Amino acid sequence: MRVGLFGLLHMDIVRERLEREYNLELVVTNPSTDYELTLVNGEEESIKSASALPDPARIEEIREPWIRARWLFRRIT
Repeated sequence: MRVGLFGLLHMDIVRERLEREYNLELVVTNPSTDYELTLVNGEEESIKSASALPDPARIEEIREPWIRARWLFRRIT
């Protein structure tokens, strides 16, 4: 399962609670997303990090993925 969170602190809190409360062993990686850009000259570009964004004057539009999700957990007694 891949889950995006609000930041590294939130990720660490959620990870710790899942491990403690549900006795899980989790593999946690740094969050990342792909950004799709449309430049003012019409070119399409894809980047992996916001730090790789080109000069804002060259960007017409920035798109990033969004989902609507619902988590369902079975209570273990």
